[in-house]
Amino acid sequence: MGDFDAFGMIVWASLRTCGVRFYEPLKAQVLIATRDRNDVEPVQTNKDRARHEARNFVQGLVKR
Repeated sequence: MGDFDAFGMIVWASLRTCGVRFYEPLKAQVLIATRDRNDVEPVQTNKDRARHEARNFVQGLVKR
């Protein structure tokens, strides 16, 4: 199943998750395919982000 677009708004949020109310109901197959992808990246703290950037710099992965 390919990518799709849907519009909505965030109706609640906590530190690591949020809830979205979509303007149009999502079809069941789209919802299940999205859930099965599980490609959500965890939110990084500033310290984690700085550590990642420093590691990339030391390994020569930063493009100038």
